Amino acid sequence: MAAPVRDLVRGSGDTPAELSLTVTTDLAKWDDAAAAYAAVDADHPAHPDQARLQGADDLQLSVEGGTLFDVVVDHEWAGWVGATAETTSSLGLSCYEVQEIILIPGFRERGYGSHLTTLLARELSDGDRVLLGTIHADNRGALASAKQAGRCDVGGWLKLSL
Repeated sequence: MAAPVRDLVRGSGDTPAELSLTVTTDLAKWDDAAAAYAAVDADHPAHPDQARLQGADDLQLSVEGGTLFDVVVDHEWAGWVGATAETTSSLGLSCYEVQEIILIPGFRERGYGSHLTTLLARELSDGDRVLLGTIHADNRGALASAKQAGRCDVGGWLKLSL
């Protein structure tokens, strides 16, 4: 799923007033993010094959690059959203690759998903790049949020077991 950052900045409607991003300064919330993934996995048994928390080393690079953000709802930490410009999945595009989007359980299913892409795009410094991210075909919630935010399907990969 992809779209030019400059197009995503406009967003998919009014961003909820209680929802914002702040630059992540460290990975102190790592265990909370891991627990959020575990909660989604418990509710959706196929989820572990669809998405997983990025490795600490990769996320630390985004912290250092200023492209990992704390999702804040009413001044409370609600998750992470982030991207990286260091990617091997660029498809030849000048891009940011979505690295992380996770909300902890108390903040899921409130319609924040598509707004996270908008807020992330507003924080990224190069509007001429494309925001690119892989979403598993069966991850309906993530696909719906990405489409609502303005990202389009640009193809995919087929994994074969040999």
